Amino acid sequence: MTLIRCTQKLIKELGNPPLQNPSDELDTQGLGNWYANLLRIDHRKCILLTNEKTLYSFLIPKVKKEHLKNVEEEFLVNLNLNLQAEGLRIEVINRVMQEYTQIGFAKTSNKSVLGTLRLSMPS
Repeated sequence: MTLIRCTQKLIKELGNPPLQNPSDELDTQGLGNWYANLLRIDHRKCILLTNEKTLYSFLIPKVKKEHLKNVEEEFLVNLNLNLQAEGLRIEVINRVMQEYTQIGFAKTSNKSVLGTLRLSMPS
C-alpha cells in the first residue's frame, strides 16, 4: 500500500480520513509514498504533493469539496496528467500508475520532505 502522508491542515480538511500505522505500511517499491499539504493560491484551495524518494512535486489547483471527498482519484488523475506533461512514455506512466492500486493516509513523518514541501510553496 502506498501512503499519502498529509499535514495536519490537510487531514482536517479531508475530514480526518482513517490513518494507517506508518510502521506497518512502508512502501519501498517504485516511486513509493507522497507528502501532501493544503495551501491557498488566490483564495483557492490547492494540494501540493511531493514524492518522498524523488522530491518530484506537483500541484492540484482549485480543489473543491467534491475533490476532497475523492482525493485518491484526484491524486491519480493529476499524477497521470503531470507525468504526461513531463513527456514520459505511456508505458512508463502505466507502470507508475499500477503502483497506486491501494492508497492509504498517514501523518507526515519525514522532516526533510516537509522542508521541501515548504520550499516548493509559492510565497
